[in-house]
Amino acid sequence: FVVPNHLLEQMAGDIKHLYPTANILAATKKDSAAANRQQLMARIATGQWDAVVVTHTAFEKLKLSEQAQTNFLAEEYAKVREAILSVKGRGEESRRVMKDLEKKKSSLQERINAIAESPAKDNTITFEQLGIDLLLIDESHYFKNLGYVTKMRSIAGLPNTESKRAFDMHMKVRYMAEVRGEGKGVIFATGTPIANSMA
Repeated sequence: FVVPNHLLEQMAGDIKHLYPTANILAATKKDSAAANRQQLMARIATGQWDAVVVTHTAFEKLKLSEQAQTNFLAEEYAKVREAILSVKGRGEESRRVMKDLEKKKSSLQERINAIAESPAKDNTITFEQLGIDLLLIDESHYFKNLGYVTKMRSIAGLPNTESKRAFDMHMKVRYMAEVRGEGKGVIFATGTPIANSMA
């Protein structure tokens, strides 16, 4: 269960109330601190938990392996390259589109390079090793504004910015689809309308 920071104790309590015999781990802010994160991940991976409750902030810190991140970024990079190659015309609009796509391509390349040059090389437990078989994301509207690749510019309702939080969630959702099958293993829940963004 991935919940907003202020709902951790309430959600853990509600689960315990509904399922009194369930073995539940609620990761506190202290558990998610850098000094204790590896211990938390080891507890998640090795424990026989019926449910693990973490905050949105802690969930972002549970990273996919560097190889999985690199593969995913490389796929996105290929999509951008394909879009660049398919842009036709020499007008001002085409130049602007090319400029936007080149900027996105450069950004993806920088992220791939940053992972490759990172001094810490997967000596930690990764998201894939946690043994998660279902993600339930509460207040999922906090993960909006995922980046996109398009050959069009200035489309009303599509933001020009890309949320790192949304991208991290997207990678993990894609991983769950690989493990559990397309459309399985993830539940998004929110009572808040997602406004002002088709992304």
